[in-house]
Amino acid sequence: MTPRSQLVVDSLFARMLVRYGAAWTRMWEGIDIDAVKAEWAAELGHMPDYALRHGLDHMPIDRPPTVKQFGAVCARAPIPERPRLTEPKPTDEAKARARQIVADTKRRLAEGKLA
Repeated sequence: MTPRSQLVVDSLFARMLVRYGAAWTRMWEGIDIDAVKAEWAAELGHMPDYALRHGLDHMPIDRPPTVKQFGAVCARAPIPERPRLTEPKPTDEAKARARQIVADTKRRLAEGKLA
């Protein structure tokens, strides 16, 4: 288990425990909790944070999810919009320089000095 997936699973299990209480812990009675967490890490460790947040925000109200159910909810997370860079605006000086280059090029073409 990677350090990130360990942190993710520990955080998820803490949230599930608070949300579902004894129903959550009963799911794992008689099962090695480290094995359970390793399974959750294997299933969810690759998921981006926005997907995990989506999963937490859309968990069932009446029962705790299995790792497959939780992963399916996470997988339906919409990809967030990324801020786009604004197109740089040319300065008046840059525009004037470009116009001068075009004028010089046209003049040299007309004079036959550009091949």
